[in-house]
Amino acid sequence: PIRGDERYTLRLEDARGRRVDLGPFEIRSIPDRPPSVSVLSPGPVEDVGRDMNAVVIAGATDDYGVRKILLQYKVRGGSERIETLHEEKSPARELAVRYSWPLASFSLLPGEEIEYRVGAVDGNAVDGPQTTWSDTRVLRFPSASEILASMATERDETIHSLENASQ
Repeated sequence: PIRGDERYTLRLEDARGRRVDLGPFEIRSIPDRPPSVSVLSPGPVEDVGRDMNAVVIAGATDDYGVRKILLQYKVRGGSERIETLHEEKSPARELAVRYSWPLASFSLLPGEEIEYRVGAVDGNAVDGPQTTWSDTRVLRFPSASEILASMATERDETIHSLENASQ
């Protein structure tokens, strides 16, 4: 591996012993940059739907290539858990993932939250992989009053639609 800026000369020799020197060539080392990760969905704070699923759409890029996309989360302020959402056999410069996350097993109660973030691990086999995490996001189970208000709004919209259709 090239760890610093250097000047190099190449010496070529053929089968008869003739030599030629080429160069000097200047080689500049470029340090590995950490991956960048972005979460497109869900938003920074979002309510859990009635189906108790969340669709996580995220992407990552890296100069060495992205090796893994991770999901780190904690429920009710408990211990953090990490799941691998996707892993590449050989690193890809850009990687996108769409993950349907079933939340019913967490048995969320009204007002409870899941804090999560998405991570990207690069494929740097020289110095070792680097991991970058998105900002922390929140999935929240709405309170009982919010659920009732939402149902009332839906009912009102349905009545309004039916009234418009009958005219």
